Amino acid sequence: MAESRFENSFLPLGIYAENQMIGFAMIGKDPADGVYWIVRFMIDKDYQGRGYGWEALQIILSFMKSRYDVSPFLLLGVNPDNLQAKRLYQKAGFRDTGKIADREVIYRFNIY
Repeated sequence: MAESRFENSFLPLGIYAENQMIGFAMIGKDPADGVYWIVRFMIDKDYQGRGYGWEALQIILSFMKSRYDVSPFLLLGVNPDNLQAKRLYQKAGFRDTGKIADREVIYRFNIY
């Protein structure tokens, strides 16, 4: 995904455990087509497997639902080799679209 076009339209978010930043995500709308995305969802390797990714993803999805209620769905890209991330997204309700962009598998979450 050519992320340079997203720079001005996406909101960066820090993911914290108490006062320690343990992750990062960006969310927003692609100005080219109006599609909403979660991009660069990352949890520090020392904090993976401890539920922080799940909790952060639930907060982000809730925020997206309340803020971007005009969009029926949102997308994200995931490295096809990152099985842990794929499981997390599928558990949260994302589904593989069967599409690949910039070597990432595109997942879709239906908001309504």
